[in-house]
Amino acid sequence: MDKLRCFIAIELPQQIKIVLSQLQILLGKERDNSIKWVNPNNIHLTLKFLGSINSDSIPLITDAMKSCIKTTSPFSLSIGDTGAFPNTQSPRVSWVGLKGDSGALLKLQKQLDQVLSEIGFAPETREFSPHLTLGRIRDGARSSERKALSDRITHMKLKAKHLFTVHNIGLIKSELTKQGAIYTQLARAGFTDSLSK
Repeated sequence: MDKLRCFIAIELPQQIKIVLSQLQILLGKERDNSIKWVNPNNIHLTLKFLGSINSDSIPLITDAMKSCIKTTSPFSLSIGDTGAFPNTQSPRVSWVGLKGDSGALLKLQKQLDQVLSEIGFAPETREFSPHLTLGRIRDGARSSERKALSDRITHMKLKAKHLFTVHNIGLIKSELTKQGAIYTQLARAGFTDSLSK
């Protein structure tokens, strides 16, 4: 039986990936080798990391996704402020937050967590923090490099909202390679427009 490393996520439209690529350049992508930048085409909003699953459980997970979103209408999000984990003083992960209809997003994530817990996936213990990962600081980065990134994050201001609408969620397979992760959508569950009419 095949084992697959999977997660459920909101995938981003191409115009948002272009904005994120430009944001990475502003944060130092073309001049700072202390950061391993995420390929913009791979950036997504993770709602639930499933870990290693059996391939024959895909239909069960897909059904759970579809039952979770029965009462979900499309909603809008936009790119927010930049930040870092664990904090901007000692950055290890560079990210950008999301704004907009956060109520709908949080409701969706909680419903998904609940439905998946009913079929054997452990519920999340950490509070959901909607963000898009832009890059990760390499272990060998000097303190001066971390400080430079911290300064760029702190002073970054986006001039436009960069709004997008969320219409579905996807079950994504992640294959880890030396060149980076390869993501493949295995299933998708689309929201209904009927509730918003």
